[in-house]
Amino acid sequence: RLLGISARRNNADGYSVRYAGKILKKFDCEHKLMLVLSDGQPAARLYRGAKNVGIKDTSQAIKEVKKFADVVGVAIQTNDSEILHTMYGEDFIKIDELSQLTKAICKKIRTIVNR
Repeated sequence: RLLGISARRNNADGYSVRYAGKILKKFDCEHKLMLVLSDGQPAARLYRGAKNVGIKDTSQAIKEVKKFADVVGVAIQTNDSEILHTMYGEDFIKIDELSQLTKAICKKIRTIVNR
């Protein structure tokens, strides 16, 4: 069903990352991991105006959550590697087929654990 989702220009990624971060922060555990499924295009009404407002806001939200958790962006069927890199650094997964998802996530988690 994930591949059937289409963009409707109202995904406030920064808000979503911050909201999920507040929930994640409440858990008392040694390691925390947030996976963010996104098309890599933060596009919401609140991001209208200056260029790249959504990317900047999402990048800032990710930095805030990275203070207490690992954050990994997961993008399916997108060509926006540069934007993903801007927001997540090296911590993003870009796949073309849903069948690649499990293997890619496991590989990324293994990389994070080995840090």
